[in-house]
Amino acid sequence: SHGEVGDAALRVLADAKAPMSRGDLFAAVMGQGLTIEGQDPEVVFSTMMWRERERVINRKGHGYWPADRPFEKAGYDPEDK
Repeated sequence: SHGEVGDAALRVLADAKAPMSRGDLFAAVMGQGLTIEGQDPEVVFSTMMWRERERVINRKGHGYWPADRPFEKAGYDPEDK
């Protein structure tokens, strides 16, 4: 489910010092033993991450990042919603 994938993405991002690209985050999440079905699993992953946008943001030009953590270099502050 996208909730499980979101949980896995947040575990990966918890240790990240900067936002991660879709490819890097996808590889790290798959490395946790999850399986994503579909013709193009990375595109399916992207859709799942979009559904998790309350928890994981995708900052254009930077990548995926936890929605509750500020990231100054990307100009992201969770308080500015």
